Amino acid sequence: MAFTELNVVLPEELAPLVDAIVAELKRPKGKPIRNAAPRVFKDSSGLPQYAHWYVVWDRFAGYNEVIRTDVVYRAVKKALGPKEALKVVTAMGLTPEEAVNMGISTKSCP
Repeated sequence: MAFTELNVVLPEELAPLVDAIVAELKRPKGKPIRNAAPRVFKDSSGLPQYAHWYVVWDRFAGYNEVIRTDVVYRAVKKALGPKEALKVVTAMGLTPEEAVNMGISTKSCP
């Protein structure tokens, strides 16, 4: 097959970002969102057994898309387990401005 294997090594300083997303994924519905917490969106429309995950957070500024994707994927896997991680179609980390440009509004976050 004509592809190159990409092995992302997550810098140690990004582990707190993974942990903060995990905490948000595990936050009970109805409990207020913490100030400056990441905003997590799950889209299963069209593919009910799979999911697109979007995390909007200003702390993603300055990191490339590969690192951001890895952070989001690791957080989903850590919070929901490997079985759910296999259902991830898209894992994107976005800044608030990028989210708005994609049509994702954080104003309606619970």
